[in-house]
Amino acid sequence: MSYENEAELRKRTLGRYRLLRRIGHGGMGEVWLAEDPSLYRQIAINILLLRDQDDQQALLRFAREARAIATLHHPHILPVHDYGKQEEPDGQVMTYIVMPYVAGGSLADRIAARTSSIMPQHEAINYLAQAAEAIDYAHRHGIIHRDVKPQNLLLRDGTWLLLADFGLAYSVLVDEQITTSGIGFGTPDYMSPEQAQGKAEMASDIYSLAVLAYQLFTGRLPFHGETSYATIVQHITMAPPPPRQFNPALSAATETVLLRGLAKTVGERPSSALAFISELQQTLADAQFAPTLSSNEELIPTLAKRPAGVDAPETYVKPSPRETPREIQRKTLLTRRNVLLGGATLVAAGAGLSTWAVAANQTKKPVVSPSPTALPGSTDRPIVLLGHNRAVSPLVWSPQGSVLASADSSGNRQVLLWDMQQILTEQIMPVPYKAKQSLNSVTNLLLAWSPDGKALAIG
Repeated sequence: MSYENEAELRKRTLGRYRLLRRIGHGGMGEVWLAEDPSLYRQIAINILLLRDQDDQQALLRFAREARAIATLHHPHILPVHDYGKQEEPDGQVMTYIVMPYVAGGSLADRIAARTSSIMPQHEAINYLAQAAEAIDYAHRHGIIHRDVKPQNLLLRDGTWLLLADFGLAYSVLVDEQITTSGIGFGTPDYMSPEQAQGKAEMASDIYSLAVLAYQLFTGRLPFHGETSYATIVQHITMAPPPPRQFNPALSAATETVLLRGLAKTVGERPSSALAFISELQQTLADAQFAPTLSSNEELIPTLAKRPAGVDAPETYVKPSPRETPREIQRKTLLTRRNVLLGGATLVAAGAGLSTWAVAANQTKKPVVSPSPTALPGSTDRPIVLLGHNRAVSPLVWSPQGSVLASADSSGNRQVLLWDMQQILTEQIMPVPYKAKQSLNSVTNLLLAWSPDGKALAIG
């Protein structure tokens, strides 16, 4: 029986499900919109298309997809509702997987619908971060997707992403060799060099995600030949064009991260999908605070890393007259990003929050605390402090330097206290930390700590 005639299957049933119309193609077959009369809902059914009645490998792969998805419970992975087989009058068997129907289309549809080929950075990062969460979750459960691409990233309500189509997924935990070679499985435009040669690894999914990131930030794919074979050869042998060649607005640091994700050698890529996206977020956040200096501009003091016992907001290092504007810019990037209030969140979530960076034009001398307490760690990576919706001012460290008090100009004039000692103890960064305490005040024009750091005056 052939499934290529849509009218032949329309209004047919598979198990209890009534087929409505064909809506696409999955990695192993056709995807149909169907109706579940028992639960009064629409669902999507992926029907296996057998080219040969004796194609047992296809059946095994299809069954493996159902098992793979069934073990994954993640908000950014499309779940499986049901798996079944139905024998036809001619003796053939229709095998199918039932999944939720996502009416919002895919990321491929979103890309195609844009008037500009380059997606806004905050929107791109939002999609990429969700995909990275799903990929890393699957990897932690021993499953390699092997076909990460925009068509397999479904969108719910336009912003919520779901990784779908595990038809080519491979479980590193299952000792079964379904195929003798992985060659030919996957999508050439997004396929890593090792996967193209039949040696897919978890890093292969990271490579595919990097191809997608390159596409979103530049408006084009890094490799695309006239044929699938030509595209695969490019992935294996050619260096990708510099992203800034197509999008000059990208920073050099962002370009470096994108190219590292596309490294030919597995070991040269980021260790995980989220690590890759985290590096991208960091470079984008840095670019938000990069100063523009000309040769005749007065060099303003820049913040230094806070030594033990010195209040960070009062401390600065005057640049050497021998330092070039480029060196000053790099130094400023490294120091200003130590504490960001809302800036990285603006890049990561596109939430429109106000941004704040420690001002670089302080004029007071360093103030040494009478009882200095060294913080347990330091970092050059962004620390995201999430909580304010308006511009932040003032900002005051406790005398011991372990707690940061911040205020904003919103209607409730909110004051937040941040336990920096605990935050710097954390090993995983950047994360959107939350304040340990929130206070409301009629006025918060001034904040002042008591000498022992146990009380905060708001006036």
